[in-house]
Amino acid sequence: MSRIVLDIDGVMAGFVEGANRLALDMTGKALASPALCWNWLTEGPGETLTPEENKALWDCIGKSDTFWVDLPELPHAGALVTAANRWLAKGHDVIFLTTRTRGVDIKAQTDVWLQQAGVDLPRTILIAGNKGEVLAALKADVFVDDYAPNILDACAKSPNTNCILLAQPWNADATEEIDRAGALRLGPEATTWAIDTFLGTGKGWRDV
Repeated sequence: MSRIVLDIDGVMAGFVEGANRLALDMTGKALASPALCWNWLTEGPGETLTPEENKALWDCIGKSDTFWVDLPELPHAGALVTAANRWLAKGHDVIFLTTRTRGVDIKAQTDVWLQQAGVDLPRTILIAGNKGEVLAALKADVFVDDYAPNILDACAKSPNTNCILLAQPWNADATEEIDRAGALRLGPEATTWAIDTFLGTGKGWRDV
């Protein structure tokens, strides 16, 4: 059986949308949506938060016991949940790996969000900053994330893991670098197809 590791924010959950909603409530500023760069809160393009506003936003997230629960599902989340449940039903390990560090009882909030999204039991959630090292320790077969540096770190530290950068506007400039590292940048439908193909054949894109 295989071990599939999925990021949550930017892969299934709309962190950008949730943060933008909170920023609008706190400052009246309408930030870019979709985000066109990773640090869209403070770097734009478009309206941005001052350092003081950004700190206040993160302080608010840190005190909240509902911020992560209330994040909207991304449009493709339902299809990815269906795929994850299919993989679980076939006996594969599906692990949700997130770097969330701010919030009250983050793991419980995350579990509630996954439950609401329809993810079946068992729901395995790990919270860690260095994803590459975690993937190596897990001996992960597949890893999906929306942050290019996480994919590059995974390729370097867990070379047997087949990595996919889920295509988002904020990682559009990373395609060539991801390709050189031996990973793929794919849309949601192609991502589930690639994983299903790997599970069916046992041959990943790092094997060719």
